Amino acid sequence: MTLSHKKLFTAVTLVILYSIAGYSADPGFLKISGYTQGTTYHITYQNTVGRDIQPEVEQRLQLIDQLFSNYNPNSLVSQINKSKAPVPIPPLMEQLLLKCFQIYKESEGAFDITVGPLVEAWGFGPSKQKQPTAKEVDSLLKIVGLTKIKLKNHRLIKADPRIRLDFNAIAQGFTVDFLAQYFDSLGIPNYLIEVGGELYARGTNASGQQWRIGIETPSDNNLLQGEQIQKVIAVSNKAVSTSGNYRRFYISNGIKYAHTINPHTGYPARNTLLSVTIVAPNCTDADAYATACMVMGLEKAMQFVKQRPQLGAYFIFSKPNGEYGEFTTENLKKLILP
Repeated sequence: MTLSHKKLFTAVTLVILYSIAGYSADPGFLKISGYTQGTTYHITYQNTVGRDIQPEVEQRLQLIDQLFSNYNPNSLVSQINKSKAPVPIPPLMEQLLLKCFQIYKESEGAFDITVGPLVEAWGFGPSKQKQPTAKEVDSLLKIVGLTKIKLKNHRLIKADPRIRLDFNAIAQGFTVDFLAQYFDSLGIPNYLIEVGGELYARGTNASGQQWRIGIETPSDNNLLQGEQIQKVIAVSNKAVSTSGNYRRFYISNGIKYAHTINPHTGYPARNTLLSVTIVAPNCTDADAYATACMVMGLEKAMQFVKQRPQLGAYFIFSKPNGEYGEFTTENLKKLILP
């Protein structure tokens, strides 16, 4: 069964609450939006520069696409995936790869950008694939593992030419940080940047308050963004990312397959976690850690975030009786609005 015949849902899981954020209360705040990386972006900022910066934002988004998009056959990552020889990489990609190595090691392989072949095999990549057999999964696992690639003299070297990289679990967070650095360079004091549901909030909104972000209730039937809000948090100078298996999945032969692939087993992650929200100093970390926690499962993810005081975490999980359970770190509890 091809992906076109499967039931597939996609949507973001964080909601920027403009209705209470007050972004339109001050004409000095502007809002721009558009499309990138197969999703949308929304930016609200205090216009202290006095000119339209959307063209420059779009240029930076195009640069990220040219480097990291698996959907662009001419991107650098697409060239790497097709290449049998070492590939020279620019500083921006090397920067992100070093971060990937770091989080791969920290998460004991739960976060792994070499999971690309499995993502495609299960029908969540740019190609339409059949559901893999157990034999096919075992074969693909042989080319999964970040230890199978290395950087040397600014070149990426693959241990096996079949290795394919997939930055989807970190690229949008990295994009948010890339844009935030640009806004900081312009001296813009207050802004909120969101790409595909990953976001970073600087300063305050137009009402002088911290930015309000809604975390949605996980439900297969909750298909409209913002339809059901579980919690509202107030953030400033922080990044927020939510990863969940309840919005991007398909059903085949009565079995639900979610998009988060466990790099250890080769199969879609199956555990009680429904939604992971991570608050971190930067969005690259928030994005990657959220994915890693979804793969780990509830107990291991709880221990993981407890050992990292720089992270705030809010987990929603399913109980045996079908009800929702919650886990919230102490530092994130302080961000939740009544």
